[in-house]
Amino acid sequence: MGGTNTVFFSFFLMMLDDIVAIASTDLSMAQFLASLVAMTTEYNASKYVIFGIYVGIIVLHGFVNSTTVRLNGMFNMLSGKQREKEIKRRRNCSDNMTL
Repeated sequence: MGGTNTVFFSFFLMMLDDIVAIASTDLSMAQFLASLVAMTTEYNASKYVIFGIYVGIIVLHGFVNSTTVRLNGMFNMLSGKQREKEIKRRRNCSDNMTL
């Protein structure tokens, strides 16, 4: 595996590592969503339903990563605004509790 192909193999393994990390995170999210549904309802998802959720998350993940930087920036901005609203709401709740 060494010699003249060392750079190629290193690059290939690095890319494979990134793909596996993303795929395992998406699978964990699918399992989490299926567990959340099972805890809140009486529905237990089969392995095929979990696989369907997983494929949906992979497609959504791919769509978001294939969009322009500007669109990703809008997602980040929206997330930041939601976070600011939540912080303000918590501050108001804690201020009302101290009165």
